Amino acid sequence: MRFRALFVIFAGLVMSLCQLSNGKAAIQGDYPFIGFDRLSSGLYLPEKPEKEGKVVRKDPEYLAEVVPADVLEKNGKKVEIAGYMMPISVKGEKVDEFLLLPDTGACCYGAMPALNGYVFARAKKGVNLLDNVPIRIRGKFTVEEVWQGQFFSHLYFMEVEEVIVGFGAIPKDPMIGL
Repeated sequence: MRFRALFVIFAGLVMSLCQLSNGKAAIQGDYPFIGFDRLSSGLYLPEKPEKEGKVVRKDPEYLAEVVPADVLEKNGKKVEIAGYMMPISVKGEKVDEFLLLPDTGACCYGAMPALNGYVFARAKKGVNLLDNVPIRIRGKFTVEEVWQGQFFSHLYFMEVEEVIVGFGAIPKDPMIGL
């Protein structure tokens, strides 16, 4: 009985992450949803740029080779993405830069996700620290391969306008069944 209860809770969490229905993005208010299942689909192995300093690759032809078409079409638009916050920069009591990760596995005991498996997020006004709490972020989504010196920074960027605690409602037609 206890196993069944844990399974139901786990299945509910998984279903809440699956915000896709028949391959189309679910709409959460005015923000189309992009899931990590789409962001990190496919193998992404970027090559180090020869140029020193900050390098930003925004070339549409290059990005079309490394980013799924349905994700690339959201470039420059407002979207919603669900995940977990890993703070990078804290000013006062507010987090102004963080990584949005698909799970909490990137803690000090875990492993970082693939290079296309996280979103670098910046909140100009700062947001409250929400550690180990599922959140949804809304804002302008940008696809850009960024290198700082010879170190990879990110492929996905979000200028955060809003942070919502929780993953939201379970979709009516989830991709998985029980």
